[in-house]
Amino acid sequence: MITEEEIIDLVEVSSGGKLDDHQDVWRSSRMSGDDWHDFIIEFAQR
Repeated sequence: MITEEEIIDLVEVSSGGKLDDHQDVWRSSRMSGDDWHDFIIEFAQR
């Protein structure tokens, strides 16, 4: 099972930004469109 830390790492790699604990991933990552789609696919594969 994927851990919270692995999710945070995946979001940071996918978005190119740094997240703090307990942030809203959607707003904090500033991903949209294809970037968000690619993130969801990567997340699902893990």
